[in-house]
Parts: sequence; C-alpha cells; structure tokens
Amino acid sequence: MTFLANSAMWGLLALASLPFFIHWLSRRFPKKYIFSSLTDLKKSIAGRSRLFKWRHFLYLLLRALAVIALVLAFLEPVTGLKKKGDAEGIRHIVIAIDQSLSMAHRDGNFSTWKRTVTETDKLLSSLDPLDKVNLVMVGRTPETAFAQFSHNTAAARKFLDQQKPLPVEADFKSANSLIAQLADKANGPVEVYYLSDFQRKNWANIHFEKLPAQARLFFIPTTDDAQRANQAILETGLVDRVPVKGQPFSLKARVANYSANNYNGKLEVIASESQSSETLVALAPWGEGEVTLEFPGLAPGIHQLKIRLANDQLALDNVRWMIIEVGEAEETVILSEQAEEGEDISPPVRFLRAAVNPFGKNQGNYRIREVVGETLQASTLSGTSKLLASRMPALSVEEAGVVTSFLSSGGGMILFLDGDHDRENLQRIASEMNGELPLTLTTRLTSANLPDGAMKVARGDFRSPFLRLFEGERRRNLGFLEFYDLYHASPTGEGRILLTYADGTPALAEAQVGLGTLLLCNFSVSELSSNLARQQLFPGWIHDLLANLSPAGSEELDYLAGDQVNTDAWANEVLGRAVLDPDGKELNAKSDIRGERMFINFEAKDPGVYRLPGRGDRTLRAFAVNPSSRESDLRTIDTSILPARAPGSESGALVKANQSYEELRKGRPAFHWFILAALFFLLLESLLHGVLSPQTSTKKALQA
Repeated sequence: MTFLANSAMWGLLALASLPFFIHWLSRRFPKKYIFSSLTDLKKSIAGRSRLFKWRHFLYLLLRALAVIALVLAFLEPVTGLKKKGDAEGIRHIVIAIDQSLSMAHRDGNFSTWKRTVTETDKLLSSLDPLDKVNLVMVGRTPETAFAQFSHNTAAARKFLDQQKPLPVEADFKSANSLIAQLADKANGPVEVYYLSDFQRKNWANIHFEKLPAQARLFFIPTTDDAQRANQAILETGLVDRVPVKGQPFSLKARVANYSANNYNGKLEVIASESQSSETLVALAPWGEGEVTLEFPGLAPGIHQLKIRLANDQLALDNVRWMIIEVGEAEETVILSEQAEEGEDISPPVRFLRAAVNPFGKNQGNYRIREVVGETLQASTLSGTSKLLASRMPALSVEEAGVVTSFLSSGGGMILFLDGDHDRENLQRIASEMNGELPLTLTTRLTSANLPDGAMKVARGDFRSPFLRLFEGERRRNLGFLEFYDLYHASPTGEGRILLTYADGTPALAEAQVGLGTLLLCNFSVSELSSNLARQQLFPGWIHDLLANLSPAGSEELDYLAGDQVNTDAWANEVLGRAVLDPDGKELNAKSDIRGERMFINFEAKDPGVYRLPGRGDRTLRAFAVNPSSRESDLRTIDTSILPARAPGSESGALVKANQSYEELRKGRPAFHWFILAALFFLLLESLLHGVLSPQTSTKKALQA
C-alpha cells in the first residue's frame, strides 16, 4: 500500500496525540466529600478498583486508533501502485497497439479496432502531464508515433487517428525489440501497455525477455469473445496450372469455417470479362476443406480472377485474387526410336501420347508432335519448350549438342531411361554441357533379377514441385507403383535426387542445364516395364512434370499485403507509364533502366490487383496481392498466461478493458477501509462504555 499524500503524514499523525492530551486534561484530582451515608464511600472505592483504572487506558487506545485511521484516510492511501525497489522519476509509457487483420473484426456494432482506439484514448487521458508516452503500431513492420518519448499526447492522438487495421500479421517479436530500444533510453520507470485481441497464432510464441526486468507490462484485451466466428478463403490455385484459349479449366480453393456452427454457403469466381461461376461450400465447425470449381474458357492474355465468399464480420478475408495467363495450346515434342517390326508406334510413346493429350485431336493444353527415327536438328525443337524422350535412339555428338543447347536456352526435357543407348547418350550430353548429370548408369535390371520381380519407391524429396501430386495423404499412391525394368545407377552428387528405390538406386533426378530443366526418370511407362500407365495418377503426374519444366508453366507468385514486388519489362514498352494500384491510382514505384530492360519495385500495401500497363492500356504485368491467411482464425490465446511471461517477477498484469486507467496510474483508492476502521473503533468504544461505565462499577460495589 502507498500513501500519495505522504508529505503531510507526520503533521496529520500529530493529531493522533489529541486523545492523550484530552486524557491528561481530564485527570481526576482529590475531592472532599461530606456524607451522611456509606454511598459516596462505596463510589470512591469503586473508582479506585483495578477494572476502573484499565477502562481509561482502553478508551484512550480506541480513540487514538480511530484518530489515526481517520488521519491515514486523508493521506490518500492506494493499493497496487508501486513496489519496493521500483525506479523513481518521470514515467515512460509505451502503448503497443495490434494493427493486424483480425482487429478489423466487428463485435456487434463496433469493430475490435474501434474499441482499441477508445481504450487508447482513455489511457492517454489518464496520463499525468509529466508522463512521457510513445505509440507503437504493431503490424508487419512496427511503427512508432515519435522517435523518442514525448509529452505531446495531442500529437499521439492525431497519429492514432491516421491508423487503421491492416491486412497483415502483427509482428510482436519485432515490436518488443523496438520497445526494448526505447526503454534503454528512458531515465525513469517504464510501463508497456499491450492492446490487442490476442489472436492465438500471433501470440502463441511471444515472449518478453528482451524488455528490461524493471519494466511493468499490462495486457489489455479489446474483445470479450474468445471464439469469434469467421469464414475465410485461405488459398487458391489452378488445378491444371496452364489454362488454354477457349478451354475450361479448374480452380481450387481452400476454405475455412472458424465457428462452432456448420457452414453452408457459395463460393463465387468472377473473371475480368464479367464471366462467373459458383459452387456450394459445406464445412463442419472449426473445419477446413478444398473446393474445386470448373470455369469456362477465356481468351488468350492476362486475366484477373476474384474468388469470394459471402461477407461476414471480417470481410477482408472473404475475397482472394488470382492472376492467370491464358495461352495457346503449347507444342510438345515426343522423341523416340523407330518402332519394332509389326508395331506402328512403340508402347511407351502410345502411353505418353494418351497422358499428354487425353482429349485427342489436340484439344488439351498441349499439341503433340512426334519425332520418330529422325535426325535431331535445332530446327526440330525450334517451336517447342518441352521435350519428352522414351527409348531414345543413339545420339551423335551433334545431336547431343542440340539437346544441350535446347536445355541451356530454357527448354525442359523429360528423359525416360528405358532404351538401349541411354548410358552413352547421358555421357555425350554431360560432355557437351561440360559437367556431370545427377546419375551414372551401370547395368540394366529386369524382373528376372529384381527382388520379388519388381522394385518400389522407398523415399522422396516431397518439397519438389515435381512431386506435388503426392502431398499429404496422396503419398501412399507411390506404394502402388511397381517397376520391372530399370537401370542400376549411382548418384554423382550433382543435381537433385527426387525419388529413390528401396535398394538406394535413384528413380527420379533433376538437373539444371543453363536456364532449362532435365528430368531423368529411371523407369519406363511401358506396360511391360511398370504399372505406372495403369494408375489413375499417371496423366496428372505427366502434366505436373510438364508444367514445372520451364518458367512458362510455373505458377504466379502469391503476394501478401506489405510485400515488395519486383518486376521488369522492355523499357520502350513501359517508359512513361506507372504501376496502378487496385483502385487504378498511380503508385510511386522505384524504377531502374539497365540497357533495354526496366526494373520496377514497389510495395503492395493493400489487397487487390496491381497492374503495369503497356501500349494501348493492355496489361503487361499483373500481380495479385492477398491478406495473410494466418489472421483468419480469430480464437484468442489464454490471456491469463501472459503476465507470467513478463521479464521481472510480479511485473506483468492482465487489465480489463473497462478498468480505470487512473487507478492503474495512482493505484486503487483504499481510504474507505480506514474510515470503516475508525467507525469500528468508535463503535467498540461505545459498546465497552456500556459494559464498563462507572455506574455499573458502583452498582456492583454497592451490591458487594
């Protein structure tokens, strides 16, 4: 307990001597009595009894305690203010305000952010004029109102009025580092107030060891609901990756229902040409699910897609943006040796043709051109960026040079090691590229010399996009694959081994050759060499391999709000043009011309589509920017554990949002307890007066 008016303590406590002074003045002196009976004598005897003497001292003590209690009540006693050993001096107040996406959630008629602003204003109003303050807005990058602590609360309020919740995560680790730097420069006690909804993914691993041990921490929740309901789109993507002109394509979206009730709604996709499609979404409480939606074909070019759910109390995560580039069907070359006598086409080529274009008549994403038994020339590969080879004929030095040149310039090749000349072909390709490939082939293995007649895949590097089809539970599909014809091979240490057989032999390897990618498949798709072609995953896996072979098939980057976006274009196309934000306004982007290319950098602050226009306002580049999906689960952490994480013992406290900040500053008033104590002492004296009065003592004496 602390007395705020302790400077007047000794003067007021002097009043406690008043009962002693009155007692001294009221001392009884010897008195003469003229009596004709024994009554006065008995009174005199009763007055000199032991009980009568102690009665005066008891009354004196109770009156003194009552006066002391009243005096202490006037010294402004408070509790919960300071502890022994606290630093003295001007208080330095840091108010750390959560500015993340979850703060935009509406609690009834008010958003969590509005309540946070109100609490901050109350806290600023409670400060003493001598207190110094600084505001820290905690978003993706913490930002302070002042470079140092300041007395200017009006400027702090103005700074707060300019803020809003952002579609980002709150980085409290960086914020605590910044607060620690401010605290190091303080020449007085430091108090840190955290105002947040304490969303659990933001706060689960936040600690305060960087803050000084003497700093006092206050945690102020600005929402009363620990399980706020919310639905959100967490991520989106293309199923087939490369949409083709005029052909329908599939989209996938991961949707979450963070609520205690079942959710039934619609997921809608809208394209820039006002084409749309929708599907139903049904999710269990606190569940997530992947939804696939078919979308009609679009014209060639860059298109923006808007995927959305019905709005709820947090609308920012109900919309997600995508950029897709629709192109013409891409030509793919299948290279093979001449079919054996009696066959119009070799079996592996037949299966590859069906996998690459299962629709027939070149209606899929790829137009197939077969090169069988021909001399390989540069002109053969001039119109394609993707090459598949199975039972590849023996390559001459010149043909090996054509393959190497094709790869170095950005082409992609899938080479199935199922021919009689693969060992020599790999050696010639490695020689032309002046390096090593990931595999060195030795002997050919068939079902006759394989354990149990077949080999199975045992391990894989599933971080590779080439194995995306085997993510999660789908990884078990690898266990169904059996291979009866393969090479015994050893890794060279170059490139990357993606799949490995049970005996340690590499099954799938990746090599970067210049700008291109070479995949070495140590198996065959022929039905006599493996059961791969009979699996349902076979066409999808071939399409995944083709899509990831070259940059043309890669997915657009999914930018988050606050990311730095870097792009480049021909200088003569974009010179004098600016990047446009989602509202169509020009951005102040940084640009740098290097030769004939212009490199552009800008910060994408808000969700939406950013465009770099070219001539005729056609879109040269487009970038989809979305909010952080980690902010969509609005459940809060157990705030009672936060004070225990404070750096010093008893230096953390959990504060209710409606608590008086004046009490936090001055302490909780305790004067009423002293007034009650004074009344108690006076009441006790009154009760004892009736029991120990002189009349009572005299009566007992007379009776005796």
